[in-house]
Amino acid sequence: MHYFLSISLERFYSETLIGAEPSLSSRPLIVHYEKKVLDMNDLAEEAGAKIGMALSEAKALLHGGSFVAWEEEPYRDARNRWLDICTDFTDVIEPDRQNSAYLDFSLHPDPSAVAWRLQKQLFETLGWKSRVGIAGTKWIAKVSEIVNGDGELPLPQLEPCHHPIRFLSNLPTEYLLRVAEIDRMRLKFLGYRQIGEICKVPLSVLREQFGEEGLLIHQASHGGVHQKVSAVYPKDCVSTRIRFESPVDSLETLSRAYLDLAKSLSSALHERDMQGNELELILEFEEGEIEKKRRKFMKPMQSTKAILSSIKLVAAEITQPIGEIRAIMINLEPARRFQRELTGAHTAEERVSSTVAAFNHIRTVFGDHAIEVAGQVREPRRKMLMRFWKDATGWS
Repeated sequence: MHYFLSISLERFYSETLIGAEPSLSSRPLIVHYEKKVLDMNDLAEEAGAKIGMALSEAKALLHGGSFVAWEEEPYRDARNRWLDICTDFTDVIEPDRQNSAYLDFSLHPDPSAVAWRLQKQLFETLGWKSRVGIAGTKWIAKVSEIVNGDGELPLPQLEPCHHPIRFLSNLPTEYLLRVAEIDRMRLKFLGYRQIGEICKVPLSVLREQFGEEGLLIHQASHGGVHQKVSAVYPKDCVSTRIRFESPVDSLETLSRAYLDLAKSLSSALHERDMQGNELELILEFEEGEIEKKRRKFMKPMQSTKAILSSIKLVAAEITQPIGEIRAIMINLEPARRFQRELTGAHTAEERVSSTVAAFNHIRTVFGDHAIEVAGQVREPRRKMLMRFWKDATGWS
């Protein structure tokens, strides 16, 4: 069963601006994007402004207010800070806007409780209030977040996961977010006010009215059109984790866990065509304490075998029972590719690259003059003079 979380921070843009310039808090503040209200402070809301309102209407309503056009840069650091907290709860994070993201909680035994803990930590650490929704696909998770509203419930509802059709049936047609807005407006014009009413329409009728989009409308109204969450954040990083049912210290069990971690990291690296030589392990022990171990290796890694060897080296001195292991590879770079000859041997380019890498390693360890190639060796002056004399006279 998939459990995808949609989360949005409240007042993210307005409070970030006020934090940088406190004087903005003394009057209504509107942050706008594409001529619509993106965010606002409490004074603007009290005056009647709403998110999504036309900018012209907001300006007519808020005389003397501050109107700031959205730009990416002022919110970049704040966005990274709250997403970094999310990485403590899952390794699969797909940012949406700067104040919202999708998270994959499928591996957690109790995703609803984990979502609540995430909200709690965001508020206690950074002061952000948030709205969340959980479902088996991204767009229904977003609908669930909107329906949950301002998060008055202690835990997000899991009904969209188990009964998506029942969850959607009584909602207005505009909540059919997977369908283009123009088609949602047309459905309302045709008299379909609720999503449940669309479910009763035969597919042939929807195709007749909407063409190829009719199939999408039919599937979405039945809770379909699956969308997975992609591991996009952090950008130059791949990570995975294993949580044990109870803390373990068996070498056999840990060896299997290390292999699973290596396979998962290798698969993620191959999928993104990346490689890296920095590995970090975050270990949670039996008593709840956290320990981080990081090591940088000489050669970049991508294969399961290489990553497994690195994990074993980093975890070699662990002696306590472990409850959870998280493995992270950071500062990734594009994987290098070399074409082999038909016989399977290394090409000339690959042999040269390997030789240069070996020389650089020796020089790093023993100094710049530890090894020299023949082309860099200077002949004694006497030998050079004798060779020139031989070439000129033919004497040997």
